[in-house]
Amino acid sequence: MNAKRITVLLLYISVFLLLVKPRLNIPQSMIEIGPVNIYYFEFPLLCSYILAFIIFLINRNIYGKSLYLVYGLFIAIAIIGFISAFFYATVSYVTVLKDFRPIVYWLAGINLAIVGHKYFRLKTLTWVIITGLLVEFVFGFLLSKAFKSIAKPSEFRMLVESAWLILFVVSVLLMKVTHREELKRAGKYRILPIAIAVGLLLTDIVLWKNRTTWFMLFILVVIWLIFFALFSRKAKYLMFIPIILILIWQGLQYIPMTRQAFRSLPVKIYTQRLSKERIVGAWKGVREVIYKSNVQDFKKHPVFGNGFGHEMYFDFTNYGRDKDRISTSSDNCYMTVLVKTGIAGLLLFLFAIYMIYKTMREALKNTEGSEDWIYLRAMVFAFPFFVITALNIAIFYPFPEAVIFSLFFAKSELIYSEGRR
Repeated sequence: MNAKRITVLLLYISVFLLLVKPRLNIPQSMIEIGPVNIYYFEFPLLCSYILAFIIFLINRNIYGKSLYLVYGLFIAIAIIGFISAFFYATVSYVTVLKDFRPIVYWLAGINLAIVGHKYFRLKTLTWVIITGLLVEFVFGFLLSKAFKSIAKPSEFRMLVESAWLILFVVSVLLMKVTHREELKRAGKYRILPIAIAVGLLLTDIVLWKNRTTWFMLFILVVIWLIFFALFSRKAKYLMFIPIILILIWQGLQYIPMTRQAFRSLPVKIYTQRLSKERIVGAWKGVREVIYKSNVQDFKKHPVFGNGFGHEMYFDFTNYGRDKDRISTSSDNCYMTVLVKTGIAGLLLFLFAIYMIYKTMREALKNTEGSEDWIYLRAMVFAFPFFVITALNIAIFYPFPEAVIFSLFFAKSELIYSEGRR
C-alpha cells in the first residue's frame, strides 16, 4: 500500500472516530498530553497531514483555484482570531488552541489536494458516515441501559453530536429515488442497503428528540416532494410513508428493551419537545440569554472580534437558574465566529461557505455518470439545510464534522479542475 492510499485511509478513520466519539464517552482526562486535550480522532488526521506534506515535498503538484481561495479564507480567519486574542483575550493558551481546532478540521481537505483524489471515493466516505452514525446509536443505547445516570432509557435524551448528518443520508436515498432510471442504466442502482440504514437512523432521530433536526428533515422531504418527485409518484410516496412508519413502530413493540419507552414516546415527544410551552421555553430564558450575551460581547470589538480563546459568559441568574454558564462557543456557529473574529471574520467565513457550495454544484457537471455523482448530488441538496441548521446547532464551528465538508469540497474542486483541463 503506497503513501497516498494510507493518507486516504487515515482520513476515513478520522471521520469514523469523530462520529463515534460522543457515544464512546471517553473522558478527556484519559487522553491528555500535558495541559492540552487531544481527541483520539486527531491522531490519524495528524498522520495524514504529515504524510501529505511528505508527498507534497516529493511531487509538488497542488492545484485548483478554489482550493487556494477557500483554504486561504480559513487561514485568514485563523490569523484574525490569533491577533485579536493577543490584544483582547484574557484566557489561557489552551483555550486559544481549542478555538484554532475548527480551522484545522476545515483544512483536512488539503490532504486530497496534495495526494490527489483518485483513491478517495465519496461512496466510501458516505458509508463510513453511515457506519459511524449507526455505531454511535448502538453505543448510546447500550450506555443508556448500563449507566442510567448518562441517559434514562425511558427518555432517550442521549449524548449525540452527529445525528444531524442523517439529513445527508436521507438525501442520498432521495437522490437515488429521483435518479433511479439514470442509475439503472449505469448499472449502479442499489437502494436496499441505504433504505435499511435510513430506517435505523430515523429511529435514532426520533429517540434523540432534537427539534431542529426534526424540522430540517421535514422541510427537506417536503422540498424534495415539491421539486424532485414526479407528480404521479407523489401520492404513492405520501401513501407509503405512513405505512412504513407504522410497520417500524409496530416492529419495535416486540423488542423488550424498547417496548415500554415507545409506548410513552408520543406523549413525551409532545409534552417535552413540541408543546407550545417547550418551544417558547427553548427561546425564553435559554437562547434569549445566550444571544443577548453574544451581542454584548460583539459590541466590545465589532470589527475583528474578541479573539480566539474568548469565553462567553451567559447570565442566567435573572431567570431562576442555579448558576451562570461560561462557554467557548454558542449554539449558533455564525454568532460564535462573529464574537471571536468580528465582522471581518464572519464575512470571510460566509464567503468560504458560499464558495464550497458553488464548487460542489459546478463539480456535478463533471461527475455525471460516475460513481461519486449521486453522493455529491445528495450533499449539494442537503447543504442549504446544513447552513440553516447551523443557526441553532454549531455544525460548522466548532464541530469537528467540518472534516467531512472539507473532504467533499476538496474532492469537488479536484474533479472540477480536471474537467477544465
